[in-house]
Amino acid sequence: MRRRPCAALCAALLLLAPPLLAQDEPPRLAPRDDIQAPPRVALHPDARVGDTLERTSRQRDVVTRERTTIVGRAERGGFVIERTGPAWGGMAMRIVVEPDGRTREAGVGMPGDRALAPVAIATEPPPRERAAGREEVTAAGRTLRCDRLVMDEQDPIPLRTTRWVVAEGPLAGLVVAQESQVAGRTTRVELVSLEEASRKVGDVTVPCVHVVRRTLLDGVPSPPVEEWVATRPLLFGETLVELDNGLGITRITAIAHDGRSVFPDLAGGRPGHAPGDGSPIPR
Repeated sequence: MRRRPCAALCAALLLLAPPLLAQDEPPRLAPRDDIQAPPRVALHPDARVGDTLERTSRQRDVVTRERTTIVGRAERGGFVIERTGPAWGGMAMRIVVEPDGRTREAGVGMPGDRALAPVAIATEPPPRERAAGREEVTAAGRTLRCDRLVMDEQDPIPLRTTRWVVAEGPLAGLVVAQESQVAGRTTRVELVSLEEASRKVGDVTVPCVHVVRRTLLDGVPSPPVEEWVATRPLLFGETLVELDNGLGITRITAIAHDGRSVFPDLAGGRPGHAPGDGSPIPR
């Protein structure tokens, strides 16, 4: 019995054709339009794969943790960074950044997922503060030379905020005072005390400045707030080591260099490779 040429040709083509979906290729997910990735991630000097910083917050009986980890090097330079925490309802965000920290692409998924839903990148907001000169400000028994920064907003109601920020020296960047005026009311945050200190984060001792501030609403003070600010930026540019506002405490609880991905494509032994060429994550 002769086989028809058309049937034989179709069978040959079916054998040669690749499968419509490779067995190990993750499914493509629709973009999430309710989540945006940050336009930039602050990268610390000598950043490397495994660098991890964890922050824990306790508000009454509720404890939350946020973790940022460099999980791989991206194609065409830069890094792949993952963030976990309460911000996205238990999901983790993977961000591919350029060498200068600008976000190239991002996606979100539950830890353990093989596919992430792409998300849009938020627009970097323009600077809203304007420099208004330098002044000497006396606070906590010291006279500090500060930059005066002013921000005016009209929406939804007129608001003017002025900050006095240390301009130079080892305390550069420290906010000495802040004053906001809105609807005829004035809120002022003042520096009460300032002293050298240190904080232990795991096995790491972090040199800090211990700062105590108080807030006055139309001259009426509220309980003081304590801060421990690192004298040099830590991983990902973080400087706030601990904050105690009397209602809750947030502190950096881990600084490590052996962090791993929460997604299977990087968690099990491919820390030197990650997607980063503009295709959906993961490819």
